[in-house]
Amino acid sequence: MRPGHALAALAVVGLCCTACTPQRQFSGVARVTYPDGQACFAIKPNEAPGEPGAQGTYWLRQIQVGDGQGHTVWQTTFSRPVARSQGACLAYGERLPGATVDVSPVPLQAGEPYEVALIAAESGPDGEVKGYVAPFTPPGP
Repeated sequence: MRPGHALAALAVVGLCCTACTPQRQFSGVARVTYPDGQACFAIKPNEAPGEPGAQGTYWLRQIQVGDGQGHTVWQTTFSRPVARSQGACLAYGERLPGATVDVSPVPLQAGEPYEVALIAAESGPDGEVKGYVAPFTPPGP
């Protein structure tokens, strides 16, 4: 990741999470995988909110993907936090019930740098909110 991008991503996460609790923290690393060649995002099981080592649920509030130029290429916000199993990924552009697509997904370009930020509540839908960020580059065909 180029210098300054991580800070920019955290700033974006903070701006995107204006409705979150004031106790939010940017504390973890998101996981990016490519099942069937499509980018898919999750919170790493060892990073997920809740008790250390616990396999459980986190409550996703928002996901945002930005390109290397600082533009948002996809953003979805949930009117109510959505329960997700730790490690379960959300495919790029996937729409879940209760989601508002703030920025419609544009095709990701292979070999180009992007960053994802997931905002999730821990210990219940009204729990403390944290941000999880990761840089990624989609592979070529």
